[in-house]
Amino acid sequence: MSTGAVVLGGLFKSREIDVFAQGLSEALAPSLSPAARPRVDSPALAGLIDEVEARAVAYSREQRLGVYGKARLCRTLGERLAEAGADPAASQTIVRRYLGRIARAKA
Repeated sequence: MSTGAVVLGGLFKSREIDVFAQGLSEALAPSLSPAARPRVDSPALAGLIDEVEARAVAYSREQRLGVYGKARLCRTLGERLAEAGADPAASQTIVRRYLGRIARAKA
């Protein structure tokens, strides 16, 4: 396989990761709006966070994401949550939690 094919393969994977992260942010953002005064430890929000976390970990395993792919997933999720107007403190807490969990997930 040529170097160009590897680079292009990486670009396509990056787009897939970005699309997946967008889907995760769309699931989380409405519950994280500053008007909702999100508390990450509230039972209602905790269930949603756990569900989205499980999806992210499963995706990481299925796609065999490496270190850069996992970092891109979490970075893009954080960016998309910010763009959607999610509470910055809650978003940062969730993204850090996901990064830790995804980083430990075996490919």
